[in-house]
Amino acid sequence: VLPVPLIVARPVSSGELKHNTAAQEAVEKEWESLRRRGVWIEANVRERADVIREAKAAGKEIQFGRVHCICVEKNSELPLGDPKRRFKGRAVFLGNQVVNQDYEQALFAEMGNSPATLEGGRINDWYGCLPGHSGQTTDGVQAYCQAPLLGVLCWISLPPHAIKDKKLWATFRDPVTLLIFALYGHVDSPTSWEVHCDAMLALAGFEKIGAEWPPMFFHRKLRLLLSVYVDDFKMSGPTEHMDAERRLIGERIEIEPPTPLGLYLGCVQ
Repeated sequence: VLPVPLIVARPVSSGELKHNTAAQEAVEKEWESLRRRGVWIEANVRERADVIREAKAAGKEIQFGRVHCICVEKNSELPLGDPKRRFKGRAVFLGNQVVNQDYEQALFAEMGNSPATLEGGRINDWYGCLPGHSGQTTDGVQAYCQAPLLGVLCWISLPPHAIKDKKLWATFRDPVTLLIFALYGHVDSPTSWEVHCDAMLALAGFEKIGAEWPPMFFHRKLRLLLSVYVDDFKMSGPTEHMDAERRLIGERIEIEPPTPLGLYLGCVQ
């Protein structure tokens, strides 16, 4: 019996993208969001040869890569017209095509990151079931792109359709611009996001529980338990303090409006 491909986003081919208005709008929405966040500054375009010459003169290691946008249809198994069935664009850094200033394969520090474990999420569930307690979840909005990119400076090439100021970029033979914030696909992006997230949570009063429970946090004053799986936040504790996720965390990390426990890591609770 062949498996039914449910709960898998359907890839949208380049051919379909040329004729599908809804998919095109989803892709353009992604590009515009990244411009607004300043993930790169389009006006700071440089000639690749000039960047290489300056790096070699200074004896510095730099990297070059490309950004590409993919599109998928989420919940494509649902009937047409269902609000949950929608197109999603995602601009990604092509991490398998990165070279240095000598056009050699780029090397990364591979700093790594530690998402929350399944056991940590279950402990969070248990804590939320105590008398007078409750739980809720929320997602970080384009989480990686909120974090400054750590590691070696990385210059990127953009596809023509992603460039607003085409007249400016057309004056360069091989235009590149600096990647400022972490982007999906870059090897150092997960670590960049985790470092940024940990720092913002510390400012909000959350302390790490310990290396054996990565990354779980506790707010001693409000008695709130928080587990973070990449950009998925789950928090539990006294019900009267549950607005802290929106108030304390939301002031430092852009998050979706928190909701009661429901869909978390693909599972309905």
